[in-house]
Amino acid sequence: MITDNFKFDSVESGLCRIYYRDGKDLFCYMEEMRGQFYLYICTPSGEPSHTVGFHEKIMDTEHPDFSLTCSLTTRFVEWLLKQQLKVLGAMLASKSDTPNQKASLKSLEFTEGQYKDAKSLANDLEAKGLDHTFLDHGRSIWVYWADLEAV
Repeated sequence: MITDNFKFDSVESGLCRIYYRDGKDLFCYMEEMRGQFYLYICTPSGEPSHTVGFHEKIMDTEHPDFSLTCSLTTRFVEWLLKQQLKVLGAMLASKSDTPNQKASLKSLEFTEGQYKDAKSLANDLEAKGLDHTFLDHGRSIWVYWADLEAV
C-alpha cells in the first residue's frame, strides 16, 4: 500500500527506472516502451517484482531531481504530466454535471524566482478545496487547477 510518504529516491537511466521510496518499501516507475511507464514494487536490491496501480498516487508523485536531467527523466516527466492532466480532466468531467456551473482547467507558469508566488497560489487553491497540481520543473513552475465557474 502506498502512503503519503511516497518520495523520489533516484534514477537508473541505464535500466530505465525511476525509484521512489515509501518508508522501507522501494518502488520504481519503469519505462516498458518509449514514453510508457509502469509502477513496480521492488525487492530490497532494487529489482522490480510486480506492477502496482499508480492511479491513486499519480497526483502526489514528485518529479525527479532536475539536476539529474537525462532523456529518461524528461520522458518520465512528460508522461507524468499527461497522467496528472488526465486525472484533472476526469475531476472536471465529474464536476461539470453540477447545475449552473461550468468546470474548466486553468494553469499559470512561474519562473524559478517566483517559487513563493507559485506555492502561495497552490496553498490558496488548497484552502478553497480546489483540485490542483504543483509541478516544479526546476527553471519553471506550473500550477494546474480545476475551477468551477457560475453560468
